[in-house]
Amino acid sequence: MSHASVTFAHRSIDWAIQIPMIASVVNGVSQPMHGRTFASVLEHGFEDGSKPTFDNWCAHFSSIYTDIRLRNTIEIRAMDGLAFEQIPAARAFWTGLVYHQPSVESLWKLFQDRTIEDYQKAQAEVCHKGLEAKYGNDSVRELALEMVQLAKSGLQARVNAGLEQPIVLKYLDPIQEIAVSGNPSPNA
Repeated sequence: MSHASVTFAHRSIDWAIQIPMIASVVNGVSQPMHGRTFASVLEHGFEDGSKPTFDNWCAHFSSIYTDIRLRNTIEIRAMDGLAFEQIPAARAFWTGLVYHQPSVESLWKLFQDRTIEDYQKAQAEVCHKGLEAKYGNDSVRELALEMVQLAKSGLQARVNAGLEQPIVLKYLDPIQEIAVSGNPSPNA
C-alpha cells in the first residue's frame, strides 16, 4: 500500500470516529447513541461501561452514508431518476471498473494523488459547471471519458472471459454520450 493510500485511510478513520453514531448493538440490544461519537465511545465506553468491538466499528462505519459505504462490500451510490435506456448504464459502468484488475489499477493511478479537498471542491463545482468543472488540474469531462474507456476495457475483458454477454458494452453508450456532449439529458 502506498504512502498516499495509508494517509488517506488514516484521515478517513480520523474523520469517521468524529461522526455521531446513530445506534449501536451492545450485549445484543440496540440502543440509540444520542449524538455520541465513536471517539467518545472509544475513550469512555458505552453507557454500561463495555468497550466497543470491531463489530461496533463496522456497524458505525457502514452507517455513514456518503458517496460510498463500506460494508461487507463497497456500496456506491448509483445514479437515480434515470431514463429507461440508462438504467443498465450504472451497473455496467461500475462492473467494468471494479471487476477488472487492470481497470482498477488504472483508476487508482488516475486518482491516487487527489486529496479530499480536491474531491470536495470538484463535487461543489460540478453542481454549477457540470462536466466543465475541474477535479484538481483535470477536467471532469476528460476524467469521465477516461473512466468510460476503463469501464469498456473491463467489460470487454469480461465478455472475452465468457462472464458477460456482448450487449453489456452497449449499456455504456448513454454514459459515453453524456461525457462527450456534457449534456445529462439524452433528448435535450
